[in-house]
Amino acid sequence: MDNEYEYDYEINIEDLNLDIDLENLKSRDEIRKDLILNDTIKYSNTIEFINLNNLFEIDPSINFFDYPDNEEFLDLVSSIEHFSIINPLLVIKNESDNEYTVVSGRSRLLALRSLYKNSKDDRFLSVPCIILDSKTSPSLIQGIIISTNLKYRKISRENLIKSIFLLDEILTKNKKYRNEFNVTETIARKTGVSRTTVNNFLLLKGLSKKALDLVNKKHMNLYIAKLLARATHERQDTIIEILGENINDVNKVKSLLRDVTPHGSTYDEKTGKMVRDTWELKVERTKKMTPIRTTIVLNLDNQLVCEVLDAILSIKERYIKFNGKGSKNCIKI
Repeated sequence: MDNEYEYDYEINIEDLNLDIDLENLKSRDEIRKDLILNDTIKYSNTIEFINLNNLFEIDPSINFFDYPDNEEFLDLVSSIEHFSIINPLLVIKNESDNEYTVVSGRSRLLALRSLYKNSKDDRFLSVPCIILDSKTSPSLIQGIIISTNLKYRKISRENLIKSIFLLDEILTKNKKYRNEFNVTETIARKTGVSRTTVNNFLLLKGLSKKALDLVNKKHMNLYIAKLLARATHERQDTIIEILGENINDVNKVKSLLRDVTPHGSTYDEKTGKMVRDTWELKVERTKKMTPIRTTIVLNLDNQLVCEVLDAILSIKERYIKFNGKGSKNCIKI
C-alpha cells in the first residue's frame, strides 16, 4: 500500500474522462479546509474509479450521523441520475483485501446502490473516489466524518452535542489548536454555532448517559444539566430517578446536590428531635418541598365559578394575615 499511491494534496483530473462537473469540483484547498482539522492528511493524487461492489460503509459508531430522510434521499438519487457524482467519495483501502471503506460519501454510496439495482446501468457501477493514506489516524478519520456531515447535513441536537465533544477531544490533542480559545473558535466555526453554545455544551461532558439522553430529548433544561454535570454519574442517575418529571425543579435539584456532612444534623418531624442527617432524610425532605410558585388550572361549570373565586379570596386573605400586607400580590385572579 505504501508504494501504490503517491500521496499529495493535489488532485489531478486532467485527461480523465469523467462524467462530472469539473468547474464545480472543489479545489484542493477547499477540500482540505472542509475535510480536515490539521494539515496531516494525505490522499491519492488522482481520482480512482472503484467498483461499487468493493465499497462499504464505515462502522455506525464512527459515522453516527442520521441517514437522509426519504425526501433528501430521493433528491440525491435524482441528482446523481442526471449529473452523476459531482464530488468523489473519500475512501480508505482495507489492508487485507481489495475492498474500501467509505469515509465521506455514505449517502452517495447508498444512492448509487439504489440506482444500479434498479437500472443495471454500468455508469453507476464505477465510482470516482479519492483514496486516503492507509495510515490515516482514527481520530483524523473521525474528524473528517464530523466535518463533512456538519457542513452538508441537518444535524439533530444529539449528534451536534456528540460532535462537539469529539471535536474537543481531537483538537485539544493537536498543538495547533491546544489553546482553549482556539479549540472553541474552531468548533464553533465547524459546527456553525456560537462560541457560547459550544462552551455551554462542553460543560455537559460530565453528564451520565441517562442525563445526556434527557438533554437530547429536551426533557431536561441546560441549566439543570450543568448543575448535575458536577456530580458523579451515580448521584445524577439517583436524582433523576427520585425527581422524575420534576427534574427541572431547580430548588429540589440543588437540595439533592448538597453534600450531607458526616456530623450534620436535622430536625426529625416524626420523633421531634434532632437526628444525624442522611441521604434518605435529604430525599424525603426534597420530595416534600413546595415550589415557590404554583399554577392551578381549573375547568369549571359556570355555576361553580363564584364558589371557587370565594375560596381563592379566602386563601389570599389568610396568606396576607400571616405574611403581612406586602404579600397582596401573592395570588393573582
